[in-house]
Amino acid sequence: MVDNAPSPTTTATPVAPAPRPSFARRTLRRGAWAAGTVALLAGLGGFAAVQSLDGPRARDAFAVRASAALGRPVTLGGELRLQWTRPGPDQAGLARWLPWPQWQAADLSIGPAPEGPPGALLRAESLRVTLQLLPLLGRRLVLERVEIDGLDLDLRRGADGRANWTLPPGHGSSDGGWTLQVRELRLHQGRIRLDDRPLALQLEARVESSGDDERPLVFDVSGRYRGQPLRGQGRTGNLLAFHAGASPLPMAWALSAGPRRLAIDGVVRDARWPAVFDLKLELATPSLAELYAFTGVALREPPPAKVSGTLEGRREGGMGVVRYREFNGQIGGTDLAGTLELALAAPRPRLGGKVHARQLRLAVLGPSIGASAEGAPARRDRVL
Repeated sequence: MVDNAPSPTTTATPVAPAPRPSFARRTLRRGAWAAGTVALLAGLGGFAAVQSLDGPRARDAFAVRASAALGRPVTLGGELRLQWTRPGPDQAGLARWLPWPQWQAADLSIGPAPEGPPGALLRAESLRVTLQLLPLLGRRLVLERVEIDGLDLDLRRGADGRANWTLPPGHGSSDGGWTLQVRELRLHQGRIRLDDRPLALQLEARVESSGDDERPLVFDVSGRYRGQPLRGQGRTGNLLAFHAGASPLPMAWALSAGPRRLAIDGVVRDARWPAVFDLKLELATPSLAELYAFTGVALREPPPAKVSGTLEGRREGGMGVVRYREFNGQIGGTDLAGTLELALAAPRPRLGGKVHARQLRLAVLGPSIGASAEGAPARRDRVL
């Protein structure tokens, strides 16, 4: 038997259309897509541009531009070679896929300035520089790694005060809005010589890179200071990154020359005058007058000193202030402790502080504060 009853009518429920993305979301998507495309094209363009910086023509162009920037002759004995390396594991996003260019130069030489002392300033057997590409879009020059083999740096300052490391006027003063960051510096078989006639200082330092991330550069120093043999060791942080203002400079040094000894351990935060630093300082000197080149305070017939404390430099009230905090030691046979403050004011610096002593010998300290020396006739003039 066939059932001819009509089947119930099924009414289709209309499906609501998917909500259309808002204008703001569409704009963000398009902006992100456009930014990604621009970044990719810029990276590819930078890749192509960097690829052309290879061979003799690039070497000559580099020498010309470097010579103009430094105001002294810069030469490369070998070719400027380019190769590509994989980005570091800390890179993310598009930066993970863009290789880094690495240039290698051989036989680099930087000569003297026209008005400076004669002789080359710097020589290096080889130089390797690795660059990140994407930061170039923000006018940032990020050098991932700088490696120097066979560095020979010769620093000299004559009796007339002229130094061979000083840039001539009009050179190195404009960066065009670019910032420089050096993330890692490696030195192999480096040698640094310093001949400073005004300070009567001649030294030679052997420098190598170590595995210490905080203080990667190790120095072994020898030479002469004021006619006395000088020896010492030291460790510092990344000098190039510090010079570019990218990071502070941790350091630890111990130097000795005859009766003189200097030991520092701490960090320099900004070397621009007036400098900012925090250092533990131990000092022994046969005469406090030897500190005039560093403090600008002249002492008449100053006594020997041996002290230790914390030396800090600050910028306060538009001038530099140097404090020697919580120091202890002996000055001319007198035991002293306390805090001294040197304000680098114009037209002359001011020295003050709070000092106490268990034994005070004015006969020895007298010349330093305007009194007469032991056994000498009284004088009315004052030094401080």
